[in-house]
Amino acid sequence: MREMNLVQRNEIIAKYSEKFLVPMFEQWAKQLGKPLLFLDILSCFGNDTLALTRGYHEKDFEATWASEDTCYKVIKPRMYPVKTWAADRSTNALAFGLKAGIFDEASVMDVNELGAELEDKCKAANIVFINSMCYLKKGVVV
Repeated sequence: MREMNLVQRNEIIAKYSEKFLVPMFEQWAKQLGKPLLFLDILSCFGNDTLALTRGYHEKDFEATWASEDTCYKVIKPRMYPVKTWAADRSTNALAFGLKAGIFDEASVMDVNELGAELEDKCKAANIVFINSMCYLKKGVVV
């Protein structure tokens, strides 16, 4: 596997989502008659949530992250009916994601421990995304 930066990775995620996932997610939401619940575990600041729920591409990230004036302005609507919940160890990252409107809900937690909140959210979720770009030390997220 070749090395790539976060924006390149999110570009692939956005293109894949738009082509394959969004039509399926739209159908699920229609069948259920309610928005889907999207969990972003190890969410950090929400780049993956933006790519998967709003189709954020490189140009969208560049526009959003251009300055402190633009970083709290999400420039694209969600592509299907969805509510988002994020879990991460970073209080600052989750606070940013909530303020920017990337996440509807968020919880600071150590995901190495499957607590009741995480377990309940996973049971209720329609979509669970676990960030693969994390740091592990002896198999444990650090």
